[in-house]
Amino acid sequence: MKCSGNKGFSLLELMVVVVIIGILAAAAIPGMGGWQAKRQLNSEARIIASLLQQARSEAVSRNRDVWLEISPASESYLMRTATSVLVSARTLPDGVDIVATTFDSNRATFNSRGFATGSGIVTLHVDGRPNDSNWTRTISVTLGGSVSIEP
Repeated sequence: MKCSGNKGFSLLELMVVVVIIGILAAAAIPGMGGWQAKRQLNSEARIIASLLQQARSEAVSRNRDVWLEISPASESYLMRTATSVLVSARTLPDGVDIVATTFDSNRATFNSRGFATGSGIVTLHVDGRPNDSNWTRTISVTLGGSVSIEP
């Protein structure tokens, strides 16, 4: 049996493969924008929920009221006590908005026993997307101090 000596791919075969990969990549790119926006929404919801849990822990360890102050107007939030800021203000990334908060004075406050002084929710939404559970996250706090994220 004789080997022809031709090994590898021809230039034409390589160009066809590159064109096919380019077509597949071009089809996938439009879906990436939605994925990125949803990732940012989920990330911010987890950060706010984590800070609410941290505020509860700080209230118990410091034996004083600690709250997460939420500002829908400036799209920011910070953790503080009556005398000091514990976590400096953080602004939401472009495209994610605080659309509602039901806490008194926009403050989720925890007392020295770890209980919330009032239950409430914070609702985040992605700009320019339908108002449904795919593009909205709700962080809720119960009177017992429990924090949860709802889609």
